[in-house]
Amino acid sequence: MATVLSFVLGGMTWQYRKRPGAKPFLLLVAGLAIWSGGTFLASIDPSYERTLIWYRFTYAGIPTVVLGWFLFALEFTGRGNWVNRRTLSLLAIEPVAVQFVVWTHGWHDLFWRDVSGDPLEQAVYGDLFWIHALYSYGLLLVGTILLLSFVLYSKTLYRDQVLAIMVAITIPWGANMVYLFTPFRADLTPLAIGVSAGAFAWSMFRYGFMDVVPIARETVIDEMNDGVLVLDLEGRIVDLNRAIVPLLETGESDAVGTSVTSTFGLSRMTPLDSQTHTTAWSPSAGLDDDSNANAGALEAFFDGDVRSERTIEIEVEPEGNASENADADSASSTAATPRYDAGASDDRSPSQGVGERGIKSDIRRELEAEPPETRSYALTLSPFYAQKESLTGQLLVAQDITIRKHRERQLERLADELERQSKEQVALIENLPGIVYRLPSVTADSCSFVSQAAEAVTGYGPEMFESGERSLHELIHGEDRQQVLEQKRTAVANGERYDVTYRIRNANEGQRWVRDVGEGIVTGDGELASVVGVILDVTENKEREQLQVLNRVLRHNIRNEMNVIKGYASMAAKQTSGEVRDGLHIVERKSEMVMRMSEKARIVQQLLGTPAGANRGVDVFGALSDALYRLDDQHGDRIRGRVSVTANGELDARADGDDPLKHSLHVHGCDLLALGVYELLENAVVHGGNGPTIDITVTGDGETVELRIVDTGPGIPDTERDVIDAGLESPLEHGSGMGLWISQWILTPYADLTFESDDDGTVVTVCFDRFDDEPKDEQTGTSETTARLTWPLSSEGDVDGADRL
Repeated sequence: MATVLSFVLGGMTWQYRKRPGAKPFLLLVAGLAIWSGGTFLASIDPSYERTLIWYRFTYAGIPTVVLGWFLFALEFTGRGNWVNRRTLSLLAIEPVAVQFVVWTHGWHDLFWRDVSGDPLEQAVYGDLFWIHALYSYGLLLVGTILLLSFVLYSKTLYRDQVLAIMVAITIPWGANMVYLFTPFRADLTPLAIGVSAGAFAWSMFRYGFMDVVPIARETVIDEMNDGVLVLDLEGRIVDLNRAIVPLLETGESDAVGTSVTSTFGLSRMTPLDSQTHTTAWSPSAGLDDDSNANAGALEAFFDGDVRSERTIEIEVEPEGNASENADADSASSTAATPRYDAGASDDRSPSQGVGERGIKSDIRRELEAEPPETRSYALTLSPFYAQKESLTGQLLVAQDITIRKHRERQLERLADELERQSKEQVALIENLPGIVYRLPSVTADSCSFVSQAAEAVTGYGPEMFESGERSLHELIHGEDRQQVLEQKRTAVANGERYDVTYRIRNANEGQRWVRDVGEGIVTGDGELASVVGVILDVTENKEREQLQVLNRVLRHNIRNEMNVIKGYASMAAKQTSGEVRDGLHIVERKSEMVMRMSEKARIVQQLLGTPAGANRGVDVFGALSDALYRLDDQHGDRIRGRVSVTANGELDARADGDDPLKHSLHVHGCDLLALGVYELLENAVVHGGNGPTIDITVTGDGETVELRIVDTGPGIPDTERDVIDAGLESPLEHGSGMGLWISQWILTPYADLTFESDDDGTVVTVCFDRFDDEPKDEQTGTSETTARLTWPLSSEGDVDGADRL
């Protein structure tokens, strides 16, 4: 029966073979099966020789039971780390030696002195048997003590488990001791083994033996991430785990028995302000008065009332010399320190909103940042009592809160950043020239937000729109309202951006033109959350557009009418003579002047409506050539043979021949440079009398390029020069032409423009910055030259030149 129960127990235990203590228990059950089976066969076999063999066979099970019991006690009580290859090798020596002695009994009488009778009842034991018995009882006793100590500190479930196991193992050994050490000669061990197997089975079914395996409290405490320190009533260290060692000035083995205030690394610790997360002193300050005050605060924490529970948060500097003196236990304690993992925190990115991409990138950088070398701990010192009545000592738990503190600081910085960006956003919105608004829908009567600019544009304060007293859509001009709202509704429904220009009526019943740009904001479910947009006052733009249309119409009409006047004056002059002809010629010239002014007005309007050209490299000779072609087209009869061009100094590239206009010299300018030069040349022609002479000189040096235009006319009138120099006109002082204004607007952003005028003529100097990024000619590179050309143009060149500018 005992053998059968042993096999049943082995089968039931096999399914828990990976649990602590399962494999040693299988070894114990196997030993019981061999012991009980051998005893049973020896008792029923009538042959003496076979009985002796079965009797010897039982000694293969007895040492196995002893070894299994001892190993089971080690693993079951949490001392599995003791079970290693070296320990197993030493423990295997005795069972192997017993087998050798038992099976070689015929050659000696060391184990049995006499087995001539019934070996189960009449065997006389030798010295090695008693050594074996003492060794076996010793291991059984050690295992029993381990389990008894575990019982004293175990919970009820584990305590009942262990008691059942101890009863099961004690029964056969108790029966065996009665047989060996008392006059009672009946060996009841086989019967006791059967009872033991039944006790094991009862333990397995009743308490889930091998299903619920206890874990030793020492193992749990040693493997805790939190440091634990047990103090007596005098503040001396009684026990500790490995996680607390980084806070000590000594190793784990040297700390027991010492005072906590002398062993704790107080010089490396700084109390934290739990509200601001700042330290009371700078780590770089050293052990000055502030650090001594910190140490005093920590000593007061440890020296407080032993019956009260208290907590303090500290920051610990990296270990210095103390870490060098720590033993191997201190080195291994780092394994218990929690690993910093940015992705493992419960922190999440803040709710996404305004400035989402910038904020998300800031958060990602913050959360991926490594924590500081200094670590933060929450120290909790609490009393503990024996039997819940007698104060026994204090328990210090040091929880590593480095990651939490690090994240708290990160979140504080991010909160400050969010607040700053929010203020910036508010400032940006309030300083926009238009109305920023948010509506629940396109036709909603009230706004959830309206910026302060509403009052400047509409005459109504933002609170009137937010309260619903006024609505944005009711301000739309009656003739425009239906069409505007329909365009906005259609755009929002299609998930598109709307851009509508319409009229509104302000608080003074005046009319304003506005441009309304916005879009709908939808939720993840596709529902419309709000409509946001900005309304810009474009009244001035509309008025400017109207003036431009009027200007264009007037110029067109004036040009047509003046062409008619000029034509009739020319026809009449051919049919008259004397003063009448002279008067008609004056009418003809004035007509041409009015037509030129109309053309310049067109150019001015184009310049005012066109953004300034990009600063880039422009060939000054190319611009001059284009200007001369146009000048020849407009005033060829007056300038042919009277214009000379001279090139001096360093050029980017020099062309073959004597034509300076084919050279290359680049300056900082824009695409309108040729037009600006043309206006200067035309001014010389217009104010140069009947036969002006114009000398143009281009001089290049290392950094600048000078364009010099000299004419021999009467010079620019003082009124024209004064207006240009002052940069403005007044009703009493204004210029009669616009050519100089055009040249100044085009050239002054890139060059210095000066005028010198006297009775002998006018000198205009334009000084450009040289453009150095232009690639040089591969053969000549930057070269010096002097070339002069008198401007001759054929009639074919005139036509070509007119199209170039």
